Amino acid sequence: VSQSRYSRTMIVSPATKPRIYLSCPITGQEPAAKARLQAAAQAFESEYDVVNPMALDHASSVSWADYMKTDIKALVDCDRIYMMNGWQKSKGCCLEYSIARELGIPMLFEQSNPLES
Repeated sequence: VSQSRYSRTMIVSPATKPRIYLSCPITGQEPAAKARLQAAAQAFESEYDVVNPMALDHASSVSWADYMKTDIKALVDCDRIYMMNGWQKSKGCCLEYSIARELGIPMLFEQSNPLES
């Protein structure tokens, strides 16, 4: 909120939503992952600015590592991460989990976290 010293008009900036990163197993499951990620994005879009890794610009990505570099850059700018079912069996999701944990990014789980029980 700012106020010009020349007028009494207040300019109110819209509140920005917190960002949430969706972590879902993708490799080898692309069609199913796309549908799952779209459903999760719709569920969170009223509360969060949703970061869907399948919607990121991977134009120059040719390897799994390239994809992950793009995804991790997006993750570190998020306020939360949502770990979707099956993440424990995905190398990429486990990497995202580790990074989020070490950076203190709060986590939400599609189901209870078996690593924390």
